[in-house]
Amino acid sequence: MDDCGTCDRCIHRPCIAESNREYEEHGVIGKGAYGIVYLVTHVPSNKQYALKKMIVRITEDGMPQSIIREISALRALHNLDNPNIVKFV
Repeated sequence: MDDCGTCDRCIHRPCIAESNREYEEHGVIGKGAYGIVYLVTHVPSNKQYALKKMIVRITEDGMPQSIIREISALRALHNLDNPNIVKFV
């Protein structure tokens, strides 16, 4: 189903990260099926992060299972101590 942006089935809300001015974007570091990953700096701490902006179509049925699985996978990787895997915060 296409996202028309006007009907009741298509709900658009700004991402928390988009509305948070504490992060400065430095560019795209990756693209995937669920969104785009940006290199960002958390301005107050000066720490760098990978920020994934996901495109989510929330309908009357709720959030798609594929998005819930993606978030679960990112959380599961949180405890791994590997320099090639970013932390989920």
